[in-house]
Amino acid sequence: MKPIYTLGIIALFVAAIGALGYMPQSSPAEQGEILSQNGLHWHAKVTVRVDGEEVEIPANMGLGAVHNPIHTHDDEPGLVHMEFGGRVTKSDLALQKFFNVWDKNFGTARSMMVNGIESSEFENYRMQDGDVIEISY
Repeated sequence: MKPIYTLGIIALFVAAIGALGYMPQSSPAEQGEILSQNGLHWHAKVTVRVDGEEVEIPANMGLGAVHNPIHTHDDEPGLVHMEFGGRVTKSDLALQKFFNVWDKNFGTARSMMVNGIESSEFENYRMQDGDVIEISY
């Protein structure tokens, strides 16, 4: 019985090593996309105007039965919280993700300012901590 037990242990060890070889590895390009392996907690102030009128961004959007990493609270109007656990990529922070959570599409933006500087990235802009984003439709 002892040789069979030893053979079983060796087989499990070999299978485990083989499984590690088949685990997906991040490509160098994907690694450049990674901002954090341990999550992040950032905030951006977002203001949306349609025909010059400011649109209210709902409080507690993205919270509820499913807690979305991009959400708002009722603490400050227009303050977007980005609270991610684990691995975070640049694409996770695309402004479009915020509009997806809001379930809003205002059409094509006419202008966008990020921290006082004009930007043409619109929905592709990757939000960062402390950003002040103003979008006009």
